[in-house]
Amino acid sequence: MNRYEMKQQMLCPDKEARNKTRWWWYGCAVEKEEICRELDYMEEAGIGGVELQILYPLEADDEKRKFGIMIIFHRNLWN
Repeated sequence: MNRYEMKQQMLCPDKEARNKTRWWWYGCAVEKEEICRELDYMEEAGIGGVELQILYPLEADDEKRKFGIMIIFHRNLWN
């Protein structure tokens, strides 16, 4: 491989060689349309893949949809 080919490979790597990212999901607070939109955006940006990190709250902050995304830090809760 010559310098030019190597430069091209670095500028446009194969999908398997691209950077990947960690994607944080808050429990079931996800919607299919938004997931697809964000994955398309990541692919367009050159991201080669994602690792999902799913977090679950201790209690729901939206009883209708049964998920929680609110995290409250309050000094009195720690005492």
